[in-house]
Amino acid sequence: MVRLLSLIVLLLAPLLSHADAGSDIWDEVEHHYVDSDGVNIHYVTVGEGPVVLFVHGVPNWWYDWRHQMAALKDSYKVVAMDTRGYNDS
Repeated sequence: MVRLLSLIVLLLAPLLSHADAGSDIWDEVEHHYVDSDGVNIHYVTVGEGPVVLFVHGVPNWWYDWRHQMAALKDSYKVVAMDTRGYNDS
């Protein structure tokens, strides 16, 4: 499953390259937390529509997806999470 997701991201990267490299989504996202068996998991959302979920690798955090989020936010509800033990999770 991880290989499939990596392949999808690699295939989408050229399509998303039109996003403004200088755009910063930091002030646009909404921050949320969900309880996962006593552990608060942090995630951010932006946009409206069908959901696209981004999960970072090690040792990254949700902000690493900022360019993809900026490119997709007009057509999708984009969700990027911090996995357990990273950033605000």
